[in-house]
Amino acid sequence: MAEDFTLPSRPLARRVAELEQRAGVRDVLQKDPPLILQQHFNHELDLDRELASRYSAMPLMSVIAFRAAIGKAKRGIAMLSTQDGAAGLRIEVDSGIMTWTFTLSSMLGLSFSPPKLSDLDRSAWRNAMMGDQNEIAFLWGQARYEADYVICAPRTHFTNVYAFSANSEAAARLTADVTGKLVAWVGKLWG
Repeated sequence: MAEDFTLPSRPLARRVAELEQRAGVRDVLQKDPPLILQQHFNHELDLDRELASRYSAMPLMSVIAFRAAIGKAKRGIAMLSTQDGAAGLRIEVDSGIMTWTFTLSSMLGLSFSPPKLSDLDRSAWRNAMMGDQNEIAFLWGQARYEADYVICAPRTHFTNVYAFSANSEAAARLTADVTGKLVAWVGKLWG
């Protein structure tokens, strides 16, 4: 005797959601912010302190160099690295697009590129990076946390940088000098 495998007659979207929940499938494009961001927005935790505890040995980027792209005035590359060159961070700016690539031992690289950065998104990030040392600077477009995004936490002597995508995360620490040079350089390209 064959079993009947038909599902009860409920709307398809509800059935799919129930099956995903039972299977433990995580919806990549969440409607609600991740828990850590919810807690930050509700003033329940210090976001930088929480993230810094998750990345307790971030490499310190203390060297910075810039390269201009040939033929394009609003395009350039910033190369950041540790003193020994073991870790690096390449930041590419092409008009409104900014890609952050974290590298380890010249072997592994993770790239993050927040999509659709508006003038307001870019301005808010730059202002937070140059302003009060306790303000978190979010670099994200209209999709916010549903796509790649970068969180920067500028402090007096350093800036913590955290990047997130659906399947990967990365972190690094920048010296205050490197942070200042980076923000000034980005301002020229985005200005």
